[in-house]
Amino acid sequence: ASSSPYYPRGVKASLWIHLPFAVSTLVLWAVVIVRALRHFPSPPQPNHHSASHIFWARLAALDMALTAVTGWVFYWLAFVAA
Repeated sequence: ASSSPYYPRGVKASLWIHLPFAVSTLVLWAVVIVRALRHFPSPPQPNHHSASHIFWARLAALDMALTAVTGWVFYWLAFVAA
């Protein structure tokens, strides 16, 4: 990354923006999966937990999309824009 014209300022800034999304995605997906395993019957079917599951799963999916976008920006700034 040191050969990038955006190093160190832009590269480091984009990494620090990317990391919170990446870490929170891991945590959110773990929470969604564990809660689903605890609250849904086997075989899975809609119940009292469905609304909460939908909310948290959509939030985790949005977070994952933001992780991808910020990761692409970081990659481009660090390795492509030479």
